[in-house]
Amino acid sequence: MSNQAMGSENLQILRHLAVRGERTVLQLMEVVRESRPAINIRLATMESLGWLQKSVNQHEARVWRVDPDAYAKLASVGIYATPPAPKRSRVIPVYQAPPTGEVVQPRRFNIYQAPILKSSGMEAPVRAGSMDFKAYPSRGFSC
Repeated sequence: MSNQAMGSENLQILRHLAVRGERTVLQLMEVVRESRPAINIRLATMESLGWLQKSVNQHEARVWRVDPDAYAKLASVGIYATPPAPKRSRVIPVYQAPPTGEVVQPRRFNIYQAPILKSSGMEAPVRAGSMDFKAYPSRGFSC
């Protein structure tokens, strides 16, 4: 935060934000009566000096507020305000696993150490003559 003398427009913005809380650029334009590019430069400068803080509100709009650390310095510029009470954060539900009674239990059969089942010889083909291709000597070789 700078110890330089502050302009009347900056004091007006600080006083407005300290009393009314966070505001959008359009709402601050009505207070100071400046163009949007001019007020954006002014707000960015005040943010870099540590007076303001930029954030997004619950409506997804970008808003400006007095930096919480700057409330102690407001009295030095003639603005007497107390910081707002911290807002309660929205509670996000935590995922909880269902009770163990409703969960499928792991397999009780160890498939890695189970005996290997093999069929005893050839099984009967589904259709007569469907396995004749195995009798040809060229089966499995590329021509």
